[in-house]
Amino acid sequence: VGARNMSNVKAQTANPLDKVVDFVFEDNSKSHNWYNFPISWTVDTFKGLTPFVILGMMFWFRGAPHNSLSNPIAWAYFGTHGSYGLLWASKNYLSFGDFHQIGSLVAHVLTMLLLIIYWIPIYLICSRTTPAPVWIIGPGVFLYGCGVFWHFVADMQKTMFIEFRTKIRKELGEDSKVADNLLKSKLWKHSRNPNYFGEMCIYGSFCVLSYHWLPFLLFGAIMVIMWRKLMEKKDKSLSRFGKEFEEYKKTSAFFLPRLY
Repeated sequence: VGARNMSNVKAQTANPLDKVVDFVFEDNSKSHNWYNFPISWTVDTFKGLTPFVILGMMFWFRGAPHNSLSNPIAWAYFGTHGSYGLLWASKNYLSFGDFHQIGSLVAHVLTMLLLIIYWIPIYLICSRTTPAPVWIIGPGVFLYGCGVFWHFVADMQKTMFIEFRTKIRKELGEDSKVADNLLKSKLWKHSRNPNYFGEMCIYGSFCVLSYHWLPFLLFGAIMVIMWRKLMEKKDKSLSRFGKEFEEYKKTSAFFLPRLY
């Protein structure tokens, strides 16, 4: 009884921001309103528009004293964040993406407001009258490259694992022990969330290129509030595999890769 009461108290005192995250990612597949469509449609649209938003921002601030069309950092940002937006949309189109749950109208609006935050760095870059030092392009692009590797390779590995496991179980039966329940090799051997780690590097590179404290603050808040919740939710789901998951937890890191 005591344990039940403690769990009830914990549920009642849950972080209200966690409740917002749960609401946004709640599956509304049983609803049939015109606005009940996958969250991924909204995410992919905004991600795919990113290179055009960047070019539009550069064109808007093309005149003196901003001169963004001749700003090398703005072009570096276009090459990194612009390509990432198209890569993300392509990833979902190729059927190994995320956020396929059906969202409510409010959830889509909240998602759009969240995604607009991701365009703040290019505004800061283009609206700046005093150019940032060109050397920040080096660490920014380096961090972006590392992030692209970890994020997209991890997602592709996860997709291929699930497809292979599904095929094996279809051929040999659901009780087949040939295919593992958990993905725990390659990148997933070192971290249970290597794709999120890669995404952190990617958005970290945008923060570096912005040369401003605000993107670091905003993206840090998104990581702590939203990403943490999603990663904990996934761990909770995987705990259904019992001993296999407990052993995996002992040999892997929750987020930052354990490379030793």
